[in-house]
Amino acid sequence: ANPTISLADASKDFAGKLGSDDASIVIVEYSDYQCPFCRKWFNDVKSQLEEEYIKTGKVQLIYKDLPLGFHPMAQPYAEAARCAGDQGKYWEFHDKIFVEQDKFGQGTISNITKDDVKKWALDLGLSATEFNSCLDTGKYNSVVQSNISDGSAAGVGGTPSFLIGKRGGTGQLLVGAQPYTSFKAAIDSLLG
Repeated sequence: ANPTISLADASKDFAGKLGSDDASIVIVEYSDYQCPFCRKWFNDVKSQLEEEYIKTGKVQLIYKDLPLGFHPMAQPYAEAARCAGDQGKYWEFHDKIFVEQDKFGQGTISNITKDDVKKWALDLGLSATEFNSCLDTGKYNSVVQSNISDGSAAGVGGTPSFLIGKRGGTGQLLVGAQPYTSFKAAIDSLLG
């Protein structure tokens, strides 16, 4: 891990952010949408973090894409969520990617296709023409790839990984789908 990575550098080209730009603590999440541990973290920890720290203005969560090579749908999912973001529904799509995979159980879900992903855009009331064009032309392909480089510069080797620190400072790395208590301890010590 690289202990000197600045949170400002780590935050560039983010996919989505939740919480106030004035929050004193920043968490940069590096995640792969097809990774079962990322989905577990989404299911077990994210909403609690939102309630206690994000909605209360203490923490801002920044999502960065880190699709792993052995998850063939991870890159299309990452691009699709950003395409939904063009229409103001980044987080809705982010959540849907995980929720739809949950319908098929635990573990890595490999039976979902790009056509399915296009149907989800309709479910969320997005313009299909705009969404499909964004996805099919690979509008966000290179920015997702640059997120991967950012992750490796930050010392991230696997997903999910989280850089946690004070805004304007550097981040400490929390690796894996750790329980809520690990995040709470890290945040509370930073809030001092």
